Amino acid sequence: RPAAFMPRPNELTASGRDDLKQAMSRFGGTKRICELARMVPFREWMYVEGQLDLMVQLQDYLDEAFADVPLEERYRAFPATSDIRNHGGYETLFSLIQYYGGRKHVAMRLSMEASGASSFVLGPQQSSSRRQQKQLSPEEYRVSFGPFDLQYGIRLLS
Repeated sequence: RPAAFMPRPNELTASGRDDLKQAMSRFGGTKRICELARMVPFREWMYVEGQLDLMVQLQDYLDEAFADVPLEERYRAFPATSDIRNHGGYETLFSLIQYYGGRKHVAMRLSMEASGASSFVLGPQQSSSRRQQKQLSPEEYRVSFGPFDLQYGIRLLS
């Protein structure tokens, strides 16, 4: 977390600083204090922190579940969420994928391949039958978030 991040009120309480929580409330609330002190509100930083958590957990899952796959290939295809859920120990990863837009959206953002087409993307026409869906790369979607490296993203946000 950056030094200029505003802690949540319950974190202040857990640290025994209810006096700060009350003072912030008297002087306009956390939003006003963030503006005056040029701090990042928790809700804004939480999004970035959640993305980091998702990437770290995804990397851990891929390293564990696909240890026999060469490293340069391991991070290319996004795993099925059913596999993540059934693997055990990755319930938080499954929830984060759903929170940040679902498997196909997260895969596109991370420049990973995912099967099928997403309904919110203007990509190639696909049959609704799962048997006829093929692997689509992010380039085939006509949506680009630019190149992305999972390991670099983790180092950047850590």
